[in-house]
Amino acid sequence: QLENGFKQLENSKCKFERDCREAEKAAQTAERPDQDTDATKADVEKAKQQAHLRSHMAEESKNEYAAQLQRFD
Repeated sequence: QLENGFKQLENSKCKFERDCREAEKAAQTAERPDQDTDATKADVEKAKQQAHLRSHMAEESKNEYAAQLQRFD
């Protein structure tokens, strides 16, 4: 049971780290079309929505990881 809990904790940690990297990458990607004069308004909005979605996913992963940490203690 302890080993299973540790695996879940590690999986949550990896997902959290991956989601954070993806959120950071999406935020950087969203800045590019906003500064590009050739980008359409739709491109800018799509990039911003993607960044928001990734940020939300990272926040959910953080909460799940925190919950796993509390359970594991």
